[in-house]
Amino acid sequence: MSQYDQLVRLRDWELDEKRRELAEVQAAVDALIQKREALEEEMQSEKDIASTSYEALVSYNAFANSVILRREQINAEIEGCREAVGAANEKMLIAFQELSKAEIVRDGFDAQERLTEARREQTEFNEIAQTLHRRKRR
Repeated sequence: MSQYDQLVRLRDWELDEKRRELAEVQAAVDALIQKREALEEEMQSEKDIASTSYEALVSYNAFANSVILRREQINAEIEGCREAVGAANEKMLIAFQELSKAEIVRDGFDAQERLTEARREQTEFNEIAQTLHRRKRR
């Protein structure tokens, strides 16, 4: 394994790490969105209960205010996580570019090695042919 193959493996591993980081951040965003949806469902359920009972209607206002505050907090967390998703996506893009560069360098090195080997073999074949030709002439 050449040093370039090792470099490609390293860059590939780094890209996988960045993908995992992005997936984790995206999972956090998804969890927050589900939490917000559950809060909305809870609020709708309490609203339905409050419409049928006077006692529930009295406490509904305080409940609705607390839900609004929690929803705002969740929305702020979602925005923060979305910014983190953008940053993780940018890091993943950079890692992908680095992997591509490493692959191009490795492929260029491999092509040069194949060319050098082909030239060496051709030189050996030429020497053999010259030796055979000289032997025939004697």
